[in-house]
Amino acid sequence: MALLYVFGGSIELEEKGNVLQKGDFALIRNELVSVVAPETAQLVLFLVNQQARFSRAGTLSA
Repeated sequence: MALLYVFGGSIELEEKGNVLQKGDFALIRNELVSVVAPETAQLVLFLVNQQARFSRAGTLSA
């Protein structure tokens, strides 16, 4: 699974017809997705291992 985050600009996911703006994200599971950027866009792709161990205790303190 992957999480595609739009850090800046906007994009369109062709297969789904969704337009994502700055701050939006899409979850992508077991599929190929074509991304079209009508303008300059900054994207961040997080690859998520759903089988990885995790903790709900958190790793940061404030």
